[in-house]
Amino acid sequence: MRGYDVEPGPANEAAMNPSTLVRRRKAVLGAGLAVGLACVTIFAGLAGAYPSGPLPLRTGLAWLESSGIGELTLVDGTAGAPVSSVVVGPSGTGGQLTQVGTTAYFLNSATGTVSRADAAQATSVSVPVLTRHSSDAILANEREVFVLDQKAHQVVIRDAGTLAAPRTLDLPERQTLLGPDGGLWSLALDGTVSWWDGGSERRSVGRAHVSSRAAMVLAGDTPVVVDPVRAMIHVLSRGTRTAPVDVLPDDRGVRVWGSAGDRFYIWARGRHILNVCSATTATCLPISDIAPEDPETLVEAWGKTLIRVSDTGLAMVDPTSRSVERIIALDPRLLEMSVRDGIVFLNNPFGPQAAVLRPDGRLITFEKYRVQPGRRGDPTHPPGTPAVTASGGPLSTGRSDPNPNDSPTADITRSPQSEGVPSPSPVPFTSPSGRQNRASPSPSVGTTGSPSPITQLTIAAITITPPRPTAGDPITFTADIHGPDPHTWSWTLQPINGPTQRTSDQPTLHDTITTPGTYTVTLHIKNDTQTAEHHQNFTVGAPPLTCGTTITVDTTLTTDLTCPTTALTIQGSSITLNLDGHTITGPGKTAAIAVSGDNNTITNGTITKYASAAKPDNTTPDLTLRSLTLGNEGAQEGFIVDTGVGAGDLRFDDCDIRWSGAPFPVRGNVWSIEMTGSRVRDTSMQLTQTRHHEFRETRFTDSALTVTSGSPPRLIGNTFTRSPVFMATVFGNSEISGNIFTGAGTGLILQDAWGISVTANHFLNNGIGLELNRFLPQQNDLAHPIVVQSNHFDDNRAAGVYVHDARAPFTFRLATITNNWLNHNGRDYGGTMDEQEKAVDDGIHIAPTGHGPTVFVAGNEMSGNGDRGIEADPDSVDNGGNNTSSGDENGCYPDTLCG
Repeated sequence: MRGYDVEPGPANEAAMNPSTLVRRRKAVLGAGLAVGLACVTIFAGLAGAYPSGPLPLRTGLAWLESSGIGELTLVDGTAGAPVSSVVVGPSGTGGQLTQVGTTAYFLNSATGTVSRADAAQATSVSVPVLTRHSSDAILANEREVFVLDQKAHQVVIRDAGTLAAPRTLDLPERQTLLGPDGGLWSLALDGTVSWWDGGSERRSVGRAHVSSRAAMVLAGDTPVVVDPVRAMIHVLSRGTRTAPVDVLPDDRGVRVWGSAGDRFYIWARGRHILNVCSATTATCLPISDIAPEDPETLVEAWGKTLIRVSDTGLAMVDPTSRSVERIIALDPRLLEMSVRDGIVFLNNPFGPQAAVLRPDGRLITFEKYRVQPGRRGDPTHPPGTPAVTASGGPLSTGRSDPNPNDSPTADITRSPQSEGVPSPSPVPFTSPSGRQNRASPSPSVGTTGSPSPITQLTIAAITITPPRPTAGDPITFTADIHGPDPHTWSWTLQPINGPTQRTSDQPTLHDTITTPGTYTVTLHIKNDTQTAEHHQNFTVGAPPLTCGTTITVDTTLTTDLTCPTTALTIQGSSITLNLDGHTITGPGKTAAIAVSGDNNTITNGTITKYASAAKPDNTTPDLTLRSLTLGNEGAQEGFIVDTGVGAGDLRFDDCDIRWSGAPFPVRGNVWSIEMTGSRVRDTSMQLTQTRHHEFRETRFTDSALTVTSGSPPRLIGNTFTRSPVFMATVFGNSEISGNIFTGAGTGLILQDAWGISVTANHFLNNGIGLELNRFLPQQNDLAHPIVVQSNHFDDNRAAGVYVHDARAPFTFRLATITNNWLNHNGRDYGGTMDEQEKAVDDGIHIAPTGHGPTVFVAGNEMSGNGDRGIEADPDSVDNGGNNTSSGDENGCYPDTLCG
């Protein structure tokens, strides 16, 4: 089961560690370039290594990569043993492997060639396909092999049996998957999901309204698009269904997996939560605390979900009960996990280690090959143990040996480090004189004699204890000396660019520094013939903060604080207070942090049980709150930020805000409020007379947003769940785009508004999606109507768009409603009526707005709405044409509005 990073990883595979390389090689993110020659090269099987001739085929056979010797190894999963292998390149050859039945197809990353490995004959056929290093992924079915190139947005297609008859097609999609029926599924940049069988004809199955960070997986034959920015899933089967998923801005991205059945999986980074999702019900349920690291691989077998959770473990999860049944210890080199015919295979793609996992948790471990004297094909090798030359060690970068055939044959003993396991560090010890030495490493395997004595006097390092001292701590300095014993010692301790503070002639220096700052310690040693000197910088931090402390420099909190009044005061400009994951808890009143100065930042922690998180004074409301959890938790009603009367900027970045009962996020005037990548819950946010405000990629849950008497905000890429947005008496050019409005009485209300662009949003499951009313534009804004364009309005109970209640007989255009999609609105309107006592139960409902055709409609597509696709007052609407109605109970009114 392939997993996909929503955000693509680095392109340079040679710079990756093995774990990252495996993750990269399993990602399929686009389509491929292609110019290939028709020449074919035949590689014979290993003479004497395995039985020659046809092999008995049975179930449970898997091809595993063995890049250390440049081969693919065929493994019998029932017996837990290798049965055959084929050469796909020189030692160190790495690439991407896919299997159809018992036939493997291997894409060589270095040469751009594809090899076909036939289990029946133990041979491979190799053909050039792509320019070197341009390939991105290989997919195959029983008929064809697809080689995808993301950079060129093309795919090379070859016959699966012969690798002949190449053809190249453009594939401008950003992600392509192979379905269970052998067809290709693609996700385009505009969110369109298509199916095609490799020919030139494609069939679109729907369009998901997603951000640029979305990814697609397949749950059986159902495509699912996961958008971490909007925290939504889009299930495209029998019509698009959209549902929220538990993904937070601070998850730092997600990983997604599909499956052969109904399920798909979403891993939330940062919180280590696995969402087990159903494509049938479009719902997700979480499993928490599976592992402290991101899972590399996820597969399904025996009705269980198997997750490679860390360097040494594998979790077996019951997806129905969402419980972890057992953790199985693994060799950390077994990076790859796959399932063939119900058998779970584990593989080290860079070395000989492999294993088969049984349903009871037992591991059958074996080696795919052994390193023995001689070259490939040496008839002295026993069956099942292919040989490798001395140059054939595992190369984690995937690079080939530059000249493998010139390497001598030899026994090879691999150290643990050569297989990706760190070798143990030397053990330090301190002599009675205070000199610190390091134990010499043991001679390597296969060498003779003793290490040469060290005769040069050197200082390898100075050890500072504690390693992160704070002002007032006793500090000890010792030296790591190599060579003969020194006769004299000379220590000097001083601030950076400051006067000498302390000297000593003892082997160990002891001191207590009372002033925070950066210091240099210098040691000079000598014996009769040699001298050595070493300088080392270190930092002495400020002592732990206590309640009531005033901060004048960048400061990091080292412990939680519970304070009877204001906890801390920031005094000065451009100061960062880093809470370092700690919590400041208050008395239920006052502000947590007082701020005096310009351009300060509070970051990385929790503030709770205060009436205000921060209170800048009149000198500056220029303040950034970043990566904070903010909650008043029953404190007296207050403000998230209680500002003075100055004019400045207030920024929220990556914050989680739950400020129950607070009617305003801020008190006092500020020039601008910006909020990015945050979460707002159970809070009523009201902004009044703010000059500039912008919200990006933020999730509002049960938190109404009200903006009055000022410039309209920019809302971009947010999700509003049961969180109506109301804007009144707002004027000026502003953008509302890429948002999701769901579960509210009315998703978005624009009242007494002008000059606002509402584009590419999704209004889902509200009472009314978008309401426009009381048009009272200012005289200088008459040329800037409200623009409603390219939005989706789905399953809103009363209407997708409702326009009504203009207070003056304007003869100019009030709004344009163009190129929107309106589906299944108005089916449960609950008695909603307009001013003319007409039911509001349509895709677009336009009541009288004044004198003349002041609302322009064109190019809208309506389907399955309760009463009409468009119902409009004939005197108020200007028909631009190209509106369509399909399945709306009563078409459109007037009839001329829809073709």
